[in-house]
Amino acid sequence: MLWIMQRITHFTATLVVLGILIATGSTASPLPGRLRLRPLASSPDEGMLQVINGKFWGDVCYQDWTSENANVACKHLGYATAEGTHAMVATSRKEIFRGIYLQDVHCNGSENSLWECDNAVVGDYSSTCDSLHVVWLSCTNHESATDEITTVADETMEPSIQVVRITDSSVALDWQRWFSLAEQELPQEYVISFQVLFRPAGDPSMNFTIGAQVPGYFTYGTVEKLAARTQYEFKVEAMRLLFDRPGETAGPTSSVVTAITLCSGPKPVSSLTVEVESVNQLNVMWQSPIDEDCPPEYYIVEYKLISREHCEDGSEGGLDGTLRVVAPPALLTNLHAYSRYTVNVTVVNTYGRSSETQRLVETYEGVPRGTPLTITTEYHSSKDALVAMWAPPACGERNGEITGYTYMLLDVETDRVIDYGTTQLPIVHLLGVDPLYKYKFLVAARTVAGMGPYGAASVAGQLNIAEICGVPNPEFATRIVGGEVTGKGAFPWMAQIWNVLRGTKYCAGSILDDHWILTAAHCIKMKNFTRKDIRIQLGDYDTQLPEPQQRVYDVAEIHSHVGFNTDIFDDDIALIRTSDPIEFSDYIKPICLPDKKTARSLLRAAKGRSGTVAGWGDEEDKTPPRYLKQVTLPVVDRQTCKKSTNYSFTPNMFCAGYYEAGHGDTCKGDSGAPFMVRENGKTFVTGIVSWGSPEGCDANNHYGYYTRLFKYMSWIKKIHPSVTIIKHT
Repeated sequence: MLWIMQRITHFTATLVVLGILIATGSTASPLPGRLRLRPLASSPDEGMLQVINGKFWGDVCYQDWTSENANVACKHLGYATAEGTHAMVATSRKEIFRGIYLQDVHCNGSENSLWECDNAVVGDYSSTCDSLHVVWLSCTNHESATDEITTVADETMEPSIQVVRITDSSVALDWQRWFSLAEQELPQEYVISFQVLFRPAGDPSMNFTIGAQVPGYFTYGTVEKLAARTQYEFKVEAMRLLFDRPGETAGPTSSVVTAITLCSGPKPVSSLTVEVESVNQLNVMWQSPIDEDCPPEYYIVEYKLISREHCEDGSEGGLDGTLRVVAPPALLTNLHAYSRYTVNVTVVNTYGRSSETQRLVETYEGVPRGTPLTITTEYHSSKDALVAMWAPPACGERNGEITGYTYMLLDVETDRVIDYGTTQLPIVHLLGVDPLYKYKFLVAARTVAGMGPYGAASVAGQLNIAEICGVPNPEFATRIVGGEVTGKGAFPWMAQIWNVLRGTKYCAGSILDDHWILTAAHCIKMKNFTRKDIRIQLGDYDTQLPEPQQRVYDVAEIHSHVGFNTDIFDDDIALIRTSDPIEFSDYIKPICLPDKKTARSLLRAAKGRSGTVAGWGDEEDKTPPRYLKQVTLPVVDRQTCKKSTNYSFTPNMFCAGYYEAGHGDTCKGDSGAPFMVRENGKTFVTGIVSWGSPEGCDANNHYGYYTRLFKYMSWIKKIHPSVTIIKHT
């Protein structure tokens, strides 16, 4: 079916504006206009009564029309009388009438012109007037015409047409120049419509066919659905509508113009094949369409992900990529392995784009590109059991079906491999893992093509003070037999308190847990130190060499007992809190803090046995030792302690040592160190090194004096409510 592409000309736009003014009730002033009869029959004395409004002719509405109006109109046109008047009712949908004018004019019959009648207002009409019912007037006794009468037959202007647009299936024509002339000199309403005729060129015997019918106020027409690359001839005819017979050509036909339609869009490719080059590459090949007149300019290769690794079908969607190539083949890269794709190839030339040719393809499996996800570790029930869990690499990072995992556990400090193995499930139980240490857990996924990269997770030591306190480094635990120099790691709870300003250690202490150090109050109060004046060093053994296990911590809080007296050293106890959590290892561990009953019991039992004190206090020549030293000392009965000194010996103190010199004693620099009692494989703190004899260290009939710890259990819990207290059974 041929159809019309039309555009509204300046003439049409003028009509639209005029129509808006009329529809909104704008009333034009009475104008001295011309009348005419629009002849739609053989007689020139009858036809549709029309009036010109400035520039355009319009029909007169039959509503409220009278015989007096008819007589005056005929006289206006130069006739003696009106033979008759009636409403013309349209009988064809092709009839086109322009405006409706002079709807309310009222004549008494004596007037010679309609303009002498009442309400002779050109352009004023009611929307209720049927536009297809207009005045049909028959006049008789033709005399001299008041107004000029123009007929179509008077006009002989030939339309001039030109081709303005050509495609592969249509030709657009324009006759604006002819219409512009007609708009100036011809009665517009004589031209009811235009029709565009066409036929294939080169065969004069073939008749022209109507390709488009265009209303008279359009000057642009298009003939559609023509054959591509074909020459055609075109001409335009102006048509008018007759009331009592079919339409006829108004005036001569335009001259003939020729045009050749363009090439159409290309044909699709054939023999499309897609081969997998590697796990993430596809090689696309095809046969190009053969068309010498309209050859392809380039090809568009599109690849679309349908499912990624068979694990999330349809979730990816969308166009993944587009390539533009001038000739086959095309290599698609950076694809997902073990995934499904559709590959489309289309041809493009100047005149369009072909339909798609499509193939479905699946890439190979490859080594995983991603690491296992959400790796978590946790200790279970026993201190040496660690469970690690994870999820497979993300869909799109697996590159195939996961067949298993490779894992390893490393010591963070030494990078030593603690455990290594494989598993098919994303979970593994590791036995013999000490929760005191920090580890790094590594795991990688495998496919049939190989193993992917490792994912890593830190495994923090699990603090269980009750389990790890008071247990020395197993390597040296058996060497604590009474010698002076200790083994490395034999007393991992020993702390050094350093004077920041001087850069020297001056006191000792013991680790209670991951933040708190127990020491003597005089280590703080004798110099009125604040938290900024001191620092805590842990894990030291050889004071002359730096050691990898050493750690240094700033101080966040200091709590000295408010009852401490610098004259008699009563209530000689203090707690220090580190700024950062203490990292435990074989060389840094807490000592066990007993409850009140256990502390008293252990201290009483030490009278018959002994306790141990370790430290870096001065030697006999008053020089500090290089290595951590220990001494075994018996607890002395209270009566003997009191008699051996001239200083006050309060119930908050006890003493330990030997009556004769040369058996060992604590000395300067040991203050704050723990007095330790070992019981059932654990070491408990029962006292704190406080003060000694003014006669010097390890003197005859003089002992070392210690804070009696069980007296201060309530005070410790007040300062540190969450402190771990061990009940000895």
